Amino acid sequence: MAKRKKTFEDLSFDDLKSWAGDKIVGRAYGYKKQVADLRRTADGALLAWVKGTRRYATKVWIDGTGLNAACTCPYWDTCKHAVAVVLVYLDAVRAKTAILTTNDTDSRLQLIESAAGADNADDDVYLDVGLDDDDDDDSDEPPPRSASVSGKKKDASDVREILGNMSKDELVNFAASLAAGDQNIARTLIEDRELAGGKVNKIVKALRADIEDLTSQPAWKDNWRGRGEIPDYSGVLKRLNMLLKSGHADALVDIGEDLLELGMRQIEQSDDEGETASQIGECLELVFKAIPSSSLEPPEQIIWMIDAFLVDRYGILDGVENPFPARRYSKADWSAVADEMRGRLDSLTVEEKEDYGKRYHRERIMNWAITALEKSGRTGDIIPVLEREAPITSCYSRLVSALVQARRIDEARRWAYEGYAKTRKNYAGIAAGLVDKLRELAVREKQPLLAAAFRGHEFFEGPSLAAYKNLEKASSSAKVWQAVRHCALAFLETGRRPDAAPVVKPIGKKGDVYDTTEPQPWPLPSTGLLFSDTISRRGFPDTDILIDIALYEKRNGDAIGLYDSVLRRNVFFDPIAPRLADKVQQTHPDAALKIWRSVVEIHITQAKPKAYVEAAGYLRKMKKVHEELGDLAPWHAYIAQLRVQHKPKRRLMEVLASLEGKRILDM
Repeated sequence: MAKRKKTFEDLSFDDLKSWAGDKIVGRAYGYKKQVADLRRTADGALLAWVKGTRRYATKVWIDGTGLNAACTCPYWDTCKHAVAVVLVYLDAVRAKTAILTTNDTDSRLQLIESAAGADNADDDVYLDVGLDDDDDDDSDEPPPRSASVSGKKKDASDVREILGNMSKDELVNFAASLAAGDQNIARTLIEDRELAGGKVNKIVKALRADIEDLTSQPAWKDNWRGRGEIPDYSGVLKRLNMLLKSGHADALVDIGEDLLELGMRQIEQSDDEGETASQIGECLELVFKAIPSSSLEPPEQIIWMIDAFLVDRYGILDGVENPFPARRYSKADWSAVADEMRGRLDSLTVEEKEDYGKRYHRERIMNWAITALEKSGRTGDIIPVLEREAPITSCYSRLVSALVQARRIDEARRWAYEGYAKTRKNYAGIAAGLVDKLRELAVREKQPLLAAAFRGHEFFEGPSLAAYKNLEKASSSAKVWQAVRHCALAFLETGRRPDAAPVVKPIGKKGDVYDTTEPQPWPLPSTGLLFSDTISRRGFPDTDILIDIALYEKRNGDAIGLYDSVLRRNVFFDPIAPRLADKVQQTHPDAALKIWRSVVEIHITQAKPKAYVEAAGYLRKMKKVHEELGDLAPWHAYIAQLRVQHKPKRRLMEVLASLEGKRILDM
């Protein structure tokens, strides 16, 4: 609830926002023109119609607890319709427009009372006068009222009691009358009888027809307009479940093949939010449950399920739990599967020009081959598969890990270098992972200087604060951080890689003194890795990272100097500015205030309500700093200046009034 106020006239924007939230207050402005027939009740409440998806009756009042509201929309109280009513009322007060008083017989009061008495009834009980508003998006509102189930439970209990008191003949006649009026009930009764007698052909035929019909239907959804067409697979799910419970596993598997093929085709063309895929996934989960009981041989069962996963490009089978139970499939079964998957790899051609779709498919088959080898206990066959596939699918990281696990370190290192050379241009993520593997090998072999050199390579290939911290940690362990730091910062200034220069060996007994005759001494050994050309596409000096590093090292003055140098190069706005101001506000408050002020003015020039709200956040930070300095006069003067400069921007004026805690009427 908002802070206690005696009248609506006393309200500030902070009161509205603390009651309804920033987003709802912001959306309420779009509904001011939808408010109609505003009245006061005898006890001082506001009452109005507000047009949304439908026409809603809305009431707002103030009592000892603060602001309160009731609305016949699904959100009931603190909604945008209620806030809009308050704003329209205050506009009327400002314009000195008289607001008429209504009486207790006003139909809107009765609608609100009925909606409250219905205790979260379905939306259909609300007044619908045929008004459409496709833009009535309630995504920022509180959750709508949940449906009450107490009445439904009581009804079910009463029905059970009534049926229990019927005779057999009465029950038969009652069920027959229901079946005569509902084809679904009749069909269920007939199909149950056919299944009990072992007759499954008719049901399978009907299921195939239903699947063909459903998968040919469009599947789309438009949340903005509240429209869409989503096929209903509940009937198919029910029949599949009947087949499963009656033990017709082979029929279920045959139908599953059709559903998988046609369903994937439908999902490819659908434009919903996954509802269709979710329904098809539920149906296929029943098929998976039937497979172990089918007449397929165990290896064939596994291959059927693997093929389903290979076809699935949309994750509809993600919900299938434990499709390969260990107690059912033996190592011999998995060995046969491994041979099948390896045979498929052998049959695939290698494209001269890379085809990403075929490469991805090949990689998935390889993964299943390796899974089968693991489950069959043939782990010694995994590395040969990876060695053959690495140049084709770039699975170098997996190969290196397998070689390390097998303690074949020299081979692991060789493949890591080869993989890096092959992937550094087109697969930067794989290449970076291989550099990390090489660094781990250096750590494993207790070569701290080489491990730090790999961190240096990572930093020069992709400069960032995180990479700088990693380089610092590794170089500190190798006891060469100060020399490395000098080179790293020089690189960010000039773009020249120090590791490209000749290696400078340490001198002195402790190895902590360096020959400084070289212009940029690099104290770490060569990694043997090729350099990418990404550096040539970057701008230097890299001021953003230099500022981040200066802040990390608590060199706030240097960070401010770097930022000022950016401004002198006529850069209008640097996105690092807000973060810089936050960091230096305690040590350099004047600099922080200057930065925030520039950010505020940039946001205001956008002339958008959302930008005004963002500017308000920085103005609040400025106010806090001025308070800590013990002088709020400059802040108030700046707010006054903004009022004069941007007087026509009404929404900005409201934001400024909120900052100062003024009444809405005083803005």
